[in-house]
Formats: sequence, C-alpha cells, structure tokens
Amino acid sequence: MEEFYKDLFAAMGFDIVAVARDGQTAVQKYKELDPKPDLVIMDHRLPGMSGLQASQEILEYDPKAPVVIITADEEGLWEAAMRGVPAIKKPAVFEKIIKAVMRSVPGVLTAGDKGEEVSDLQRIFSPQQMYLIPEEEPEWGMRAFLDLVYHGYRGILFTRKNPDELKKEYPLEGIPIVWFSTLPSDKYETVTPLRVQHLLLLLQESFRSEEPTVAYLEGFEFFITNIPFDRILNMIQVLRDRVMRSEKLTLIMSLDPEILDPRQYKILQKEFIIIPPDKIKEVFQSKGE
Repeated sequence: MEEFYKDLFAAMGFDIVAVARDGQTAVQKYKELDPKPDLVIMDHRLPGMSGLQASQEILEYDPKAPVVIITADEEGLWEAAMRGVPAIKKPAVFEKIIKAVMRSVPGVLTAGDKGEEVSDLQRIFSPQQMYLIPEEEPEWGMRAFLDLVYHGYRGILFTRKNPDELKKEYPLEGIPIVWFSTLPSDKYETVTPLRVQHLLLLLQESFRSEEPTVAYLEGFEFFITNIPFDRILNMIQVLRDRVMRSEKLTLIMSLDPEILDPRQYKILQKEFIIIPPDKIKEVFQSKGE
C-alpha cells in the first residue's frame, strides 16, 4: 500500500518528502521537515499513536498544517470532525482529496483593484471570529458578504439555494460556491447531512489563508433539521476553534432562530458574535444604498 501511495502521488506531480509507519514517527518527521509539506495524508488507524492523535499533535505544533485523515468508518469521520481534523471516508478518490485540500479559493477583486477602500463592515466583522445574523431570509448576511468581497476579501459561499438561481440574483462571478444538498452535482461541490464534516475539508484552505478571507453560510437550517442538535453543536464548536486559530478568516452565518427551541438557540448563541440585521442595514443606509 505504501508503494501504491508513492506511485499515485508521484504521478500527480507531488514529491514524497517523508513516510511514517506510525503516528509518533509522523509527528517527529513533520516537526523536522523544513520547509513544511504542502499536504499530510494520515491513516486513521496506525500502530501505537493513532493517526487522529498524531494529527492533533501536528496541529497543536502548527495550526496551519494541511492534514487530512483517511478513515474507513463513519465514527472515524465524526471523531475527526469533532476534534477539528478534516477527514475523508474510504474508499476515496485521492485526486479529489488533494484538489479539495490544496485548491486555493479562486481569485476575486482585490482591495488594490478598488482603490484600497475600507468598508464600514470591516469594522464590524473581524478576522478569527464567527458571526451569526438572525434572519429568516439571508438578505443582510449576503449583502455583508458581498461587501467584504468587493473590498478585497477572498470569498467562499455555502448555500442551500440552487447556485445557478442565486447567481441570477447576486453578482457571484469568481466566487466559489458550495451547495448544501442531498444529491451530488457535476457543477458544484456539495455537502450532505450525512457528510456535514466535509465542511471542514472545504474550508481547509481558508483556515490557512494569509489573505483576508470571508466564508458565508446560509441555509444551515438544512443540517439542523436533519442532524441531532448535539452533533450540530459539536460541529459549530469545532468550526469556531478552527476559525479562532486561523490567520485571517471571518465566518458569517445567517440563520432563522425560529427553527430552534429557545434553549438550543441560547446555547448556539454562545459560539457566535450576534450581529442584528438592522446593524448591517444601517451601514448600507448611511452609504445611501
């Protein structure tokens, strides 16, 4: 299997800089490598220290390490996700894994293109934070997201709506879109309720980005109504931990609080900074928009 991995990744243009047969050796080799590798593929089950434990140690040493766990079971996926490590279930299409982890968010307009303007919303939405906008329809969250992109942020959009229809409503050219859907798509990355952990993988590059980046999630109600609340809460907590340890990522979520009972919503609020829609509306009104 080791030779298979070597041949596969070499054929795809990757240089294999180190191989470890157990978790402890993997941690040691990662610390010794200079420069650090662009990608670390870790099997879940390794002798001695598990691949998940090794991944956590690597991430504690280097929070920007691009680690991906490969696991054969559903519990392995959840265990990895709850500990903040992106994971893929076997059998996996390895080229897809690498592209998902290594791809950069496609370029959008930079601040230089816009004369280095600073948006008033940049004073509201700070990097390394998660924000919740309580609204039934994602109008003001979307407008805030697009404003930040216009002022130089790299953007990635997660939506429950049909992306093609959304593009007719908003200027989304050049912005990568991930579709919350029960079905796969030939055109867009998708995240299903059974694979909600895939969010971490799709955000991996954003966690590591050295440029201001904004991720916007709308339609997360799709998962809340299909997954037990404790798992949703765990996922949100993992996202928060990864965002806080990122370089320049801001995460914004629009959510209809009516779909949660008051206790659940109160718990969820503790993981976010709450931004009322009216606060965003006031910013746009002050600009005459």
